[in-house]
Amino acid sequence: MRRYLKIWDRRQGGAFVNDFIVFDPRINDFTTLRMYVGDRSGRPYLVNKATSRPTFWVDIKANLIEV
Repeated sequence: MRRYLKIWDRRQGGAFVNDFIVFDPRINDFTTLRMYVGDRSGRPYLVNKATSRPTFWVDIKANLIEV
């Protein structure tokens, strides 16, 4: 999940707004949209017993909002 969220974290070289190639059913083709991330979620799958920190995540989701 950390690598996934890194694209929005400016301290880690990401940006608040990013370009994404998405399929747009209105034009029945792929298009590039500028978007920022909204709500994010994920479920810890593996947890390091020594530190109690998640080491692997599943069901990662993020809402992307068009600028």
